[in-house]
This record gives sequence, structure tokens and C-alpha cells, in this order.
Amino acid sequence: MQDPRPHAVQGEKEFSIQPIKEGFDAKFAAHQAHPGPVVPKSMPPQEGSEEERQARKEELNK
Repeated sequence: MQDPRPHAVQGEKEFSIQPIKEGFDAKFAAHQAHPGPVVPKSMPPQEGSEEERQARKEELNK
């Protein structure tokens, strides 16, 4: 018995992998950017001494 879709096997062979072009398209440049995490230019100073921060941490974590 013959396959009712003889062109199915041939149809799969039509497609091939597209070559990757060197460089990039300008309209996709925003999608290729990897800026990384946001880092503030200046961090606020820590409040209180280390002992005060430790005491406050323990108080908040009860």
C-alpha cells in the first residue's frame, strides 16, 4: 500500500537552517544589550553603630 502523502517526506526536506549573519540589525539592538544590574553612584551611609544595628536586627527578627 502506498503512502497517501508521498510529498510529506519531500516537504520536510524543503526547510534548512538559515545562515547567521555577522553583526546585528539596529531594530533589535535593544534586545541584545546586556547592561547588567543597576548600581547606584553613591550609597547612603549606614545608620548607627554596628552594635545598634545588631540590636535592631534582633529586635525586628523576633
